[in-house]
Amino acid sequence: MDSQFIDILDLEPSPLIPEKGTEPFDEDRFHIQGAPDMEPLAKRAKERLRYLPRTHDRSIWKEVCETYHDQDDMQVMFTMLEDAVKALDAMWEGAHAIHRDISTGNILFDGTNGRLGDLEYVVFYDDEPSSLHNVKTGTLQFMAVEVSLGAYQFEPRPVAEDALVTATDIPVININPPFRHPFRHNALHDLESIWWLALWSIFRYYPDHVGADPEALKNQRRGYETLFSPNIAVDKERMSVLNTRLPAIISSLSPPFYVMGQLALRLRNLLIFSYGIAEATLPIKSDCQAFRPAFDTTAVLLRHMKMSLEKDGIAGVTSVFELLYPQKRKAEETGDIQEEAPPMKK
Repeated sequence: MDSQFIDILDLEPSPLIPEKGTEPFDEDRFHIQGAPDMEPLAKRAKERLRYLPRTHDRSIWKEVCETYHDQDDMQVMFTMLEDAVKALDAMWEGAHAIHRDISTGNILFDGTNGRLGDLEYVVFYDDEPSSLHNVKTGTLQFMAVEVSLGAYQFEPRPVAEDALVTATDIPVININPPFRHPFRHNALHDLESIWWLALWSIFRYYPDHVGADPEALKNQRRGYETLFSPNIAVDKERMSVLNTRLPAIISSLSPPFYVMGQLALRLRNLLIFSYGIAEATLPIKSDCQAFRPAFDTTAVLLRHMKMSLEKDGIAGVTSVFELLYPQKRKAEETGDIQEEAPPMKK
C-alpha cells in the first residue's frame, strides 16, 4: 500500500496530528498530496459552489417597448395589465408555468399590446414537487402576501380541539399539532401580484384633467405609502386589506378613482374566494378548480376598470408625488433630482 495513505487508514491516533486542546490544527500542514478528500482548506473554499448554477437569459423583440413604470396613460396601463393576465393564462394552460415576478418593470407595451417579460424566475408547477427549496422571489411591492410570509393564509379553520370540553369541563389538549403542507407559489399568487399593481396605479396617480384638492392628494399619498413602502413591515397592513370586508384605506382614494377602487375590491374578493377553494384541499394540484375561473374573471374585471376610465375620460395621469411637490418635479426635469425609482426586486 502506498505510504501516503497509511495515516488516513490508521485506526490509531497519528503522532503527527496534535491532541485536542493543544496547538491549533493547521489543515494545510497535514495535507497528503494525492488524496482528493484532503485538499487544503483554502483551495476547497475557492472551488466550493456557494449558489446553485443559474443561466442569464434575455428576450429581444424587434419592437421598442416601454415599461409599465414609464407609462402616463392609465387606459394604456390597464390594457397592459389585461394583456399580462392573458400571457399568464397562456403560460399556465400551455405548460403549467408561473411567472413569480410580476412588477412594473416586467410588463411592457409595444405600442399596441401589453407584453410580459423577464422570465428569469419562471417555474413549472408539478403535482409532485422536487425537494429543492422553494426560494422566495419577486418584487416586494407587488409580491403576494402568502409568498412574502411563506405560508398559506386562507386554509379552512377547523374547530380547535382545545375549544372542546369533556363532561367534566376539562379542555382536551392536542399534543400533536396538525401537519402543515410546505408552501408553494401557485398561479393565484401571480394574479394577486397583478391586483397589487392595479392598486398601486390608482393610489400612485391622479388624472390630469381633474382639479386636484391638496388634502385629497395627501390622503391618497398616505394610502400609497402604507401599502407600497419598500419595507417588509407592510405585510400586516396588506394582509388587513385582503381580509377586511371594506378596507378603510380605499376611502383614501381621490373621488375620480372611487369607481376604480370598488372594482379593485371586487377583484380582491375573487382572489380571496379562489384562495379558499384552492387551500381547502392541500396540497394544491395543477388541476385545481379555482385557477380557470380566476384567470377569466381577473381579465374581465381589468377590462371593466379600463372601461370605467374611458367613461370618466381618464387617460393622462401624473404621480401624486409630483403634484404635491412641484418644485421637486422641476428639479427632476433639470436633472438635479429623481422623483422615485422603480420598485426593486427582493
